[in-house]
Amino acid sequence: MRLLLTSQDVIHAWWVPDFGAKRAAIPGFVNELWFKVDPGKEGIYRGQCAALCGRDHASCPLSCVRTPDDFKKWVDAQKAAVKQAALPAAPVPAAAAAPPPTAQALPN
Repeated sequence: MRLLLTSQDVIHAWWVPDFGAKRAAIPGFVNELWFKVDPGKEGIYRGQCAALCGRDHASCPLSCVRTPDDFKKWVDAQKAAVKQAALPAAPVPAAAAAPPPTAQALPN
């Protein structure tokens, strides 16, 4: 299996102990990691970030390696989410877009 790694914020160290491999995920750079998953051993493997990447480091778990069909479903879901996000926003009704009425002075 080949993974391409990058980061959106800080350097992370992508690590899954069962694979015996660790690679850095660096903003603005694509790194790669190769490992073999024997037939019949597909499933979910857990790992974590092995670099102190910030205050939420303890909340930086990861999971990987599912069946090829599960991966295809995940890719399709990601594509659908991107497509949905690219749709234009729904128009705002004219009544909702109108400015609030101006205040009027009360008689003394």
